Amino acid sequence: MRRVPIIAAVLVIAGIAAGTALPKTAVAPVVAERQASMKAMASAAKTISEIFAGKVAYDAAAFKAATETIRRRSGSAMVDAFPADSLGEPSAAKAD
Repeated sequence: MRRVPIIAAVLVIAGIAAGTALPKTAVAPVVAERQASMKAMASAAKTISEIFAGKVAYDAAAFKAATETIRRRSGSAMVDAFPADSLGEPSAAKAD
């Protein structure tokens, strides 16, 4: 009966390996730019949050860089990242 867990483990590992070997779906440059911008803002927000929560020591330069990242990438810059011709195709984004 020990074969069943071993076979199951091998299948799980094979599935993980196969999933990582598959090429990622190509995205339009405008979508890649939006994703990079949102990731940069998320990282900046995390930096600010950790400073406010006292998880890391206050670092004026890091705080200023984080706020500047959000300032540069939000507002009209974010609106401009969604040109009218980029909204037609369905998104792979999760609804939740």
